[in-house]
Amino acid sequence: MRNDVLSLRFAVKAALLAGASTMFMLSGAPALAQDASTSDKDSNIIIVTAQKRAERLEEVPMSVSVVTGETLVNSGVTSLRDLSNVTSGFLLGSAGSTAQPALRGITTAINGNFEGNIATYVDGVYQPAPISLNIDLPNIESVQVLKGPQGTFYGRNAAGGAILLTTATPSDTWTGKAEFTYASFNDRRGSAYISGPLVENVAVGVAGYMRRSDSYVKLASRTTPGEASCCALPTEQDMLRVKLKADLSESFRATLAYNYVRVDDPHLLVYSPIENVNPGGFFVYTRPGGATLPTGLGVVATDLDSVAQSKQHESALTLELDTGAGTIKSISSYSQLKSDVRFDFDGSYIPANYGIFPFTEKTFQQAIDFTTSATDKIDLSIGGMYFHDRLIFDPRRNANYAGLNPLNPGTTPGTIADYIAISSIDVKQTKNAFAIYADANYHLTDKLYIN
Repeated sequence: MRNDVLSLRFAVKAALLAGASTMFMLSGAPALAQDASTSDKDSNIIIVTAQKRAERLEEVPMSVSVVTGETLVNSGVTSLRDLSNVTSGFLLGSAGSTAQPALRGITTAINGNFEGNIATYVDGVYQPAPISLNIDLPNIESVQVLKGPQGTFYGRNAAGGAILLTTATPSDTWTGKAEFTYASFNDRRGSAYISGPLVENVAVGVAGYMRRSDSYVKLASRTTPGEASCCALPTEQDMLRVKLKADLSESFRATLAYNYVRVDDPHLLVYSPIENVNPGGFFVYTRPGGATLPTGLGVVATDLDSVAQSKQHESALTLELDTGAGTIKSISSYSQLKSDVRFDFDGSYIPANYGIFPFTEKTFQQAIDFTTSATDKIDLSIGGMYFHDRLIFDPRRNANYAGLNPLNPGTTPGTIADYIAISSIDVKQTKNAFAIYADANYHLTDKLYIN
């Protein structure tokens, strides 16, 4: 397994400053409201931001499941996949290396790096690439799972619902924590977080996470049918998250964030063809490598290495201004995701079919919202967004390969030189999306309102 060095080289686009100048002009307005928290410890009131404004959970006209960071830790939830243990109606399935979230049975049949029907946001930034959801959940302050169509606030890809992840906000006093765990299969996880003030009205938060794990998946013997050795597909994860918060005035706040995530977890790519396989058909046992097919779950056979690696750099600038009549919030973000996926189509040592599918995705987003509950009768949220996404599959590197069978794969591992390309993928996809929205609640009585 490769031990990639954590790379922090990343150019923050100047476009992240879009919309900032107009908000600076208004910085003399009244005091900015504090961050909405997931709960009020004194009254046990749960506060959510499902409608882009801080509201009590019981007043939100939708089904919302809220999971705090403390609950995640106490429940042993370490990844989005585990979130189903504490959230009813939610499931994170997969199609190969691609995560496929489902809410109340609504999901998508489309796999690959294409958007589904459940929108995921991290600190208000939409995550368009499903493969980026294969992450653990360190340094999470809260998770809100919104069930049912959420198109008004969260776009065309929220037909089934939305998942809102909020990471820890830099604190005004120095605090920190560190944790290390060790589990079966040599699973080692370490995380650390430190936060505090740099100068007056400026605070920083830095979080890091690393995971290294041997695999529970075993590799079938190339020479002896039925035998297998340990640890075929090790897992690696690295994460670095930096947040810088500045209270530029009593009413104006800016938060600059940078996230780096690297995941290498090929478990979801491999499979064992132990059922409904015709020995006289494709998997001919007399063909070299065909006599040592896997015989049970958790045992795999693959000609070459299986790889499911993604690296994502993401930066975001959040500006918040309290105008007295309401809050204006702008989020500008730029991300670059590079993914490398390689796997054996036939799940055996026969050099039949092998695929290599790396791609690059670059995304710029700009959103601006105005929310207010200035009167007792009306709650209002209005806003707009711009989304630009560029996805590239390079045909010089993306291809399906068929084995030339120049050696005995039952005893000797091969290389990509033992294969010939039989097809290639050439995809260059550009998406541009624009949206405006308005959502208002008019309170007829304390218990009846019109949306």
